[in-house]
Amino acid sequence: MDSPGTCNFAGLPCAPDGTAGGERADAAVVGVPPGAGGTSEAPDDGPGAIRRAARPMPAAYDPATDTEIFDRLRVVDAGDLNVPSGGPGAVAERLARIRANAALLAVLGGGPAASAPAVAAAAGAAGRPLTLVRLAASAGLATGDPATGAVRWMIERDHLARVFQIGLRGFGATRGDLRWGAGTGAEYWSMADMEEMGAAPFLDRIVSVVSAPVYLSVDLDVLDPAFAPAVAVPEPGGLTTREVLGVVRMLARHVDLAGLDIVGLVPGRDTGGATALVAARLLTEVLAGRAAGISPGAVPAPA
Repeated sequence: MDSPGTCNFAGLPCAPDGTAGGERADAAVVGVPPGAGGTSEAPDDGPGAIRRAARPMPAAYDPATDTEIFDRLRVVDAGDLNVPSGGPGAVAERLARIRANAALLAVLGGGPAASAPAVAAAAGAAGRPLTLVRLAASAGLATGDPATGAVRWMIERDHLARVFQIGLRGFGATRGDLRWGAGTGAEYWSMADMEEMGAAPFLDRIVSVVSAPVYLSVDLDVLDPAFAPAVAVPEPGGLTTREVLGVVRMLARHVDLAGLDIVGLVPGRDTGGATALVAARLLTEVLAGRAAGISPGAVPAPA
């Protein structure tokens, strides 16, 4: 049984099945706590911390785009999954049931292992491999547990047609892992690239070449620890909050978004709640961007 009592992101209606008033929702928020499916991640309440940081939005007006978000989107909160065993496949199956009632799933982690079943569910709903755009400090290409090798897990199961990674830095990846990823066609935009050219050229490339629907994954460790200290492995030299918000906003408005996740929060380290606040804002930006791309009075076609 899932946990509908956790349905409180920004005051959204609670709908464990993902429907909006009995009809198909435009988006459903769902939490995948660490350890879901029996992964090796230590349990904590990352999704709950993000929900608590999300301020209620009775008006939900975005002045940047002159958009009333909830006038254009029917958004619900489906609560947290309770899948104690079965691995990523069991989590993906439960997410797929919710996705059948919502055009978009916004998954809150939890650790990076949540990305693997979330992508599997989104690819299944799309009926084709997806384009992954992932913001993270690490490449996620290690073998074994999806907690450290989520991207490899997705590629090996043919869930992805293309991979674009932004913000890589540090010394966690091996030469072999990165070469393996590049051999599959994955493209990397490291922090060194960001410092030299900014994000615009890479985003222009994504928009110009993608044909498959885009899955957006944000590991909060992509941010510099000055902005998001509460992650498992803080890595100096990351993106600013403003830079990440800009990337997310642009993608939400200009690509066919098949799903998204925001992962990597470690609430026990989040003194003052700054990292959870960034995570909540990122999801709100996606909803605002998606709403801004819809003509007034229109709703997205069912996927």
